[in-house]
Amino acid sequence: MIWPEFDYNLAFYSYSPGYLISDMNGFGHFAKPLFWFNLYWLAFGALLLIIGNLYWSRGSDSGIKSRWRIAKSRLNSISGLGLVTSLAIWIGAGAFIYYNVSVLNKYQTSKAQTQLQVAYEKQYSQYARIIQPKVTDVKLEADIFAKERRTLATGKFTIVNKSEVPIDSLHLNFGSPIYHTVVKKFTIDGQEPQRVWNDEDQRYSIYRFPGGAMTPGDTMLIEMTLDAGYKGFTNSGYNSGIVENGTFLNLGIFPSFGYDASREITSDKDRKKYKLPEKDYNSPPQDDAWGLSHLLFNDDADYVTFEAILSTEPDQIAISPGYLQNEWEKDGRKYYHYKMDSEMDLFFNMSSARYAVHRDAWTNQDGSKGNIEIFHHPTHKRNVERFAKAVRNSMEYFNQFFTPYQYRQMRILEFPRYATFAQSFPNTVPYAESFGWVGDFSDPDDIDYSYTVTAHEVAHQWWGHQITPSNTRGANQISESMAEYSSLMVMKKEYGVEAMQKFLKYELDRYLSGRADESKFEKTLLDNDTQAYVWYRKGGLVLYALQDYIGEDSLNAGFRRFLENAAFRQKPPYANTAEWYSYIQSVTPDSLKYFLEDNFEKIALYENRAKKASATKLSDGKYEVTVTIDTKKIYYDGLGKTLNEGDQPNLIEIGIFTKDGKNDKGMTRKVPLYLQKQWLQPGEHTLKLIIEGEPVKAGIDPYNKLIDRVPDDNLINVDIN
Repeated sequence: MIWPEFDYNLAFYSYSPGYLISDMNGFGHFAKPLFWFNLYWLAFGALLLIIGNLYWSRGSDSGIKSRWRIAKSRLNSISGLGLVTSLAIWIGAGAFIYYNVSVLNKYQTSKAQTQLQVAYEKQYSQYARIIQPKVTDVKLEADIFAKERRTLATGKFTIVNKSEVPIDSLHLNFGSPIYHTVVKKFTIDGQEPQRVWNDEDQRYSIYRFPGGAMTPGDTMLIEMTLDAGYKGFTNSGYNSGIVENGTFLNLGIFPSFGYDASREITSDKDRKKYKLPEKDYNSPPQDDAWGLSHLLFNDDADYVTFEAILSTEPDQIAISPGYLQNEWEKDGRKYYHYKMDSEMDLFFNMSSARYAVHRDAWTNQDGSKGNIEIFHHPTHKRNVERFAKAVRNSMEYFNQFFTPYQYRQMRILEFPRYATFAQSFPNTVPYAESFGWVGDFSDPDDIDYSYTVTAHEVAHQWWGHQITPSNTRGANQISESMAEYSSLMVMKKEYGVEAMQKFLKYELDRYLSGRADESKFEKTLLDNDTQAYVWYRKGGLVLYALQDYIGEDSLNAGFRRFLENAAFRQKPPYANTAEWYSYIQSVTPDSLKYFLEDNFEKIALYENRAKKASATKLSDGKYEVTVTIDTKKIYYDGLGKTLNEGDQPNLIEIGIFTKDGKNDKGMTRKVPLYLQKQWLQPGEHTLKLIIEGEPVKAGIDPYNKLIDRVPDDNLINVDIN
């Protein structure tokens, strides 16, 4: 059946493209399609109302002939004009919408899109590991015509054959997210290359190098000019890369080299339907030679030098990674020249908006300063200091415990709320408008996600940019788990350990819900390649618990040695999870190696529960607390099937607390009267403890540091006799 796949808005009453209203961009480019679709459906509704009124019968005679006579008697010049006008507007608006959606743009059903992906994989997966040159230098010139929603971008890419064999052809994937992207110029060493294959449907082309194959060590210069912009409007989709205020583009407007595995379908059902091989992993194993020789986020380069000149509207600021060298005005446009003074990952943004700028600084351990710049919508001043504080605190922590920051500045810049993420480019973090800029954090017990996400993105300057991992299974943990852990540690220092349970519980709940919704099978921390709930939630929680077990200084010392050995690595093999894990193992005592095996190599969940707690006040004013707890650890396979239960003792925290208190920031925090880790065999235990202070709650793993299937039953009220 085609109908479940068919979502053409013209065919379904009252349907129209989705839209978002942004403080930065107002209705923006959504105004035009909304106007035409609303006009189309209003005209159609008016047509139905007029026809319904003509045929409406209040009597008992409701036959077709009777209604036809009534309609003819009621038809007059006014109703006739209404019919003709409504019909003309309806047809005219529909024709205009069809022209925009299906002529200027290309409408496809989801089934057609899937079939296109299938055809791409079947035809071009033969090139999945074809050797291609690597980019070593980028010089970018881009004119952003925000009002026209168009850019003219020229990239000069120095490429080198870093392999040991000649490369006879260049494979280009033209995957620009902007449908109307035209190549105005393409030369290699100043000559137009011969195109020997061109697939317009898949936007895949193959070119011969001028003068013959690239021999090992050869260097060439690619120069490509693209004219990319939007025409009309589409059936759906935000198409928000270039907007009147808040443009956010990246490297993706330029073609990539070779086969793009991210275009493959991942659904097991669809892969079986279209006779494609089963695909359990997107990335190769940790020891795969090809995977170890390519970087995770971009296999077209290792590290590159970068320079950009951006022009934009005269009232806007254009931003790209690097340091601002100069700015000037010419022919009614504003120009900005950026240059990075050290190598970076091939990962850059091109942003432009009407910004206000908040400036701040952090202090390094040697007393030197680093510059903070917050580019924000002028009316979004409310939480700017929160962003600045998060950058300051993050820089101070990471510089102290990890390695020195590689740049002299950090910039946070706002972009419209058409997406809900932040993304870390070298010394530059675009951050969505809907993600904390106008959030209300007046209640100190609310999670300040603007602070936590900023800390996470700043951490990527180490985990993702200093160490850019290999394209192997588990490598995302080096980027995302480490950034999440780093963010939790910045929060711990800012809010205090007693206030961290809220954040840890959030991580745990997200992990548990993620694994419950898993459609394939859960992967371990060492081999997970696609499951965000594992690399974000489980990874951050496990690493936080590990530092609590072995000490923050010890674990961070291991990470520092990892950075010192793997950061800005110029040649393969690039970092993988085996290397990362080896540094974690090196700082973990033998007695706690079980914790590493459980959480990195296996899937283990606890069932810790507080069953009963009572207290008796003693003559000296102290309390004797009796608490009964139960502990169990269960091992699962990736499908959630129980494998076995653990029978060895585990080191687990036991806590007794008085009434909750407040820290100096007004946040609710637990107030422990007793908090100690104990080695506990699986099973039920009754503990008797003498404490000072009136006990209110007691239990096991009270801060939710361990991965517990039911975390809400770890603490119970204490009955005082």
